Order: sequence, then C-alpha cells, then structure tokens
Amino acid sequence: AVWRAVAQARTHPQELLTPHPPQEAPDLDEGAERALIREALRRLVARLPRPLDYVIVARYGLHGRPPQTFAAIGRALGLSRERARQLHVEALLWLAHPAHSLALRKLLDKNTVADYQAYLARLRRWLRARRGAR
Repeated sequence: AVWRAVAQARTHPQELLTPHPPQEAPDLDEGAERALIREALRRLVARLPRPLDYVIVARYGLHGRPPQTFAAIGRALGLSRERARQLHVEALLWLAHPAHSLALRKLLDKNTVADYQAYLARLRRWLRARRGAR
C-alpha cells in the first residue's frame, strides 16, 4: 500500500501539492443577517408619516396581514385607487431617501454613489411627472 501511494505520487505529483479546499459549511450568519434586515425595514416603515405607512403595510402585507390592492387601500382611506397608487410611489421614494434608509442600505450593500444617483434620478422623474399632472 505504501509503494502504491509512492507510485501515485510519482505519476500525479500535483495532487499532493495542491491542497483540497475545505467544503463550504452552511452560512450560519445568513439567518442573523436576514433578521437584521427585517428589523431595519420594520423600523424604517414605522418612521413613515401617515397615511404612507398604512399604504406600505397594506400593499405588501406586513404585520401578518395579506397584501391588498390599491382599490382596497383606497377604500380604506376614503381615496381613489389612483390616489392610493400615488401614495404608494411617494412612500417608496420616502423609504429610499438616503437620510431615511442609511441603516438598511448599509446592510444591503446599497450605499454607493451610484445607488444614490439612481435614487435622485427616480425622484426627479417623479417630481417632473407630478408637475406635469397639475
């Protein structure tokens, strides 16, 4: 058996010199990271002004509730479906604002200059569309 190993080493010397990488263990921190992200998102949504907080919670089914349509959200707020949709867009822009979303952006690695420029572009488009509607 020893001589067989020596013979194999002579014919395949690279195998002995190349260490085998360890098998990747499951990422135990993934669950903790998800919990941190959920908590940061919960805190961010809790800071939304009314009725924007209601629109986001209802639309995405947060707090254990089923997701709702814009029509249902509008009825609950006494608004039209279109106004509920507009509030939804406004809430998303508020949530994405760098001053509000810094903690969440850091956790998601979305804290670059390009990310902020993308936010500003969305905000400008929204403001232009809003001005055009008046």
